[in-house]
Amino acid sequence: MTKDHLNLSTGNAQDSLFSIDDCNEAYQYLQNSANFVSFHTGLTTLMQRCGYTGSSEDVEEKTAYLLQKLAAIHVKITEITVRDWFSGKRRPSLDSRSRKLVYEICFALGASFELVQEFFRQVYFSRSFNCHTIKEAVYYYCLHQNHSYDHALELYETIKAMPETAKSKDSDPVYTDQIRNALDNCRSDEEFLAYFSRNKSIFDRWNQRALFYIEEFVLQIRGTNKDIERIEIFKKIGTIPDAKTLATPPASGLITQEFFMQARHLGLKWKYRKQNITSIDFMLEFIIDPIEPVNKKAKLPDIVKLNFPSKKTFSKILNRSQSETSTSYDSIRKCLILLKFYHFWVTLELMMDSGNAAEDSQTEYADYFDDFCEEMAQLLEECGYEELYERNPYDWIFLWASTTEHPLESFRRMMKTIDFDNSER
Repeated sequence: MTKDHLNLSTGNAQDSLFSIDDCNEAYQYLQNSANFVSFHTGLTTLMQRCGYTGSSEDVEEKTAYLLQKLAAIHVKITEITVRDWFSGKRRPSLDSRSRKLVYEICFALGASFELVQEFFRQVYFSRSFNCHTIKEAVYYYCLHQNHSYDHALELYETIKAMPETAKSKDSDPVYTDQIRNALDNCRSDEEFLAYFSRNKSIFDRWNQRALFYIEEFVLQIRGTNKDIERIEIFKKIGTIPDAKTLATPPASGLITQEFFMQARHLGLKWKYRKQNITSIDFMLEFIIDPIEPVNKKAKLPDIVKLNFPSKKTFSKILNRSQSETSTSYDSIRKCLILLKFYHFWVTLELMMDSGNAAEDSQTEYADYFDDFCEEMAQLLEECGYEELYERNPYDWIFLWASTTEHPLESFRRMMKTIDFDNSER
C-alpha cells in the first residue's frame, strides 16, 4: 500500500456483514468499539503516512508531535484536547469549527489530497470538501496543488475582499460537483482567483441536491390525504385496498402501501392512535418502529447516536432557509441514508409481493444487496457525500440489515433491541 492510502483494514467489518444473522448478535457487534475505526487510531495512521516515525502507542509522544506540527502553521489548540484524542477520551465534533481544525491537521502534517479524502471518510466520518463554500473550495484547490496552509489563508482573504458578482434570479442552480470540476481546471492562482471574480455569488448556499432528494423521498414515503380516508375505512370495516389501487393515482405513500401489504398477509390491526399519517413524525415512527430509539444511554458509538434521524432533525433539514447554508452534513447524510434504505427495500417488497420484482420466483432480497449498494453510492456521490463505509458504525447498521433475508424487519428488530436495552437501564 502506498503512502497515499491510509490502509485501515476493513476485512473483519466486511465479513461481519454476511456472517451475523441474529439481531442481538448484530447489536453486540455494534457495541464493540474495536470493530470500528477510532479517531485516535486513524489519526495515528495518518501521522505515520505523513512521516511520523515515533511510537504508535505513546500518547505523550504523539501529542507533542502533533502540537509541534500545528504550531508550525500557527494553529493554536490546547494540549489536553490533543491528548484526549490520542487517549480515546473524545474525538472532534462534526461542527464547522472542528471541520476547520481537521483540515488544519491535514495541512500541518503535509497530507496529500487523497489522504485527506480518506481521512474524512474513514476516520472523521464526514464529507470532505464542500466546494460550495469559499473556504473549503480554497482548501480543495490548495491541497490539489500542494500549497501550504499559509497560502490557503492568503487566497481566502483575497477572495473575501472581492466584490460580490451579480446573480440572475432566473439562473439555474450550480451544484457542488460543477464547482469541483471547474476548480480541477484551475492550474494557477490566477485562474483560481479569476474563477471567483466571475462566480463569487454562487457561494451563498449549498446542499441543494441533497435537499431535493430528501424532499422527494419524503413525498413518496409519507402518507397522503387520501390515505387518511383509506385508513378510516380499514379501521371501521376492515376493507384492505388492493396493491394496484394503492400504487395508482391518487397514490398512497409507501408506508401506507407497506401497512396494507402486512395487513393482507399478517392480519395486522391499526395500532397507531390519533396520529397524523401525513406527518414526518408518523413517517419516522413507521420506518424505525419505535420512533427515536437511540438515546444518550444507549451503549452505542457516539457517531451513531449523534444526529440520528428524528423529527427535530427533519424539521431543520426541511426548513430551506436554514438547511441551504447548513454545515450539519452528518445529519443530512444520515437522513439520506435512512430514507434511501427504506425506499429501496420497501419498493422491492411491494414489487415482489405483486410478482413484478423478477421473473425468477426464487429471487431473495439478499440478491439485491449489490444493487442497493450501487444505488446508495450513486445517490451519496451525487449529493457530495461519502459512500457507505462498513467501519463507520452508522453505515454498518444499514449495510448489515441489507445483507439479511428481510432487510426492513432486521433493521426494525435492531432498533427494538436498542430500545429494549435502554428500558433495562
